[in-house]
Amino acid sequence: MLWASIGQLHAAESGPRAYQNVPTGINLVQLYYKNNETRGSQIVTSDLEVLRYYRYFDFFGNVALVGGYLPFAQAKLSIPALGLNKETSGLADPALVFGFDFYGAPAISMDEYKDWVQETILGFSVQISVPLGRYNKTSILNLGANRWMFKPELAISHQFGTSGLYFETYLNYHFYTKNRAYLGNNIKDQNGQWGIDAHLAYEFMRGAFVSIDYFNTWGGETKINGVLQGDRLRDSKLGATFKMPLSRSLAAEFRYSDDLDTKSGNKTRSAQVRLQYVW
Repeated sequence: MLWASIGQLHAAESGPRAYQNVPTGINLVQLYYKNNETRGSQIVTSDLEVLRYYRYFDFFGNVALVGGYLPFAQAKLSIPALGLNKETSGLADPALVFGFDFYGAPAISMDEYKDWVQETILGFSVQISVPLGRYNKTSILNLGANRWMFKPELAISHQFGTSGLYFETYLNYHFYTKNRAYLGNNIKDQNGQWGIDAHLAYEFMRGAFVSIDYFNTWGGETKINGVLQGDRLRDSKLGATFKMPLSRSLAAEFRYSDDLDTKSGNKTRSAQVRLQYVW
């Protein structure tokens, strides 16, 4: 599934503190760099540069957001047993995002936000990955997936009193359309893929936190021309996040994760840094 692991990686995870209250009218821009390295029977390295924008607004009395991602990537593939080496670079698949905190996050102004304290938030989001990334139907390494991906997600975020300690968990499902030009004119389909994230975060000052992050995915077996490929996922990984404001409008964030267990035996390490600006 190399075409998916590169082309739609940027839309795979929401991360800690993704579902929180934000004053309406706020704009958020993030620039981030992410490095991934997968090792096993195959070695895949990728560098991803992403521009992300969100706009927060009042949606039936609660806070909501709309926005998207624009990713660029460079990727290398090596399969030592076959003596195969591939490289590619360019636009990966962009994504559109809509999110809505439907409980516990009322739409408030900046002045009201200063005194607002979170308790329990329930949220929903959907990400849509658009097949505009670079794709070559004769190559096994691609930045685009040549298919649409839809990812609905339900989330709960709870603060224990006013301690600044949060427990968050998200349940999501990836639905994929068919790639009708896989390695020529073959049809590659994929069953739905489930995911659950859990985060324990401590906010030691407004907008600054550290967290321990856990991710588990399962399902997603692929079919080529209707034949199951026996590649059903059952993967888990552990990570950590640190975020710190640099000024009233600027913040930096660092993330790291490493696979704990994978059914395929190929394990991935990821590191990323984000620079965020709000106005």
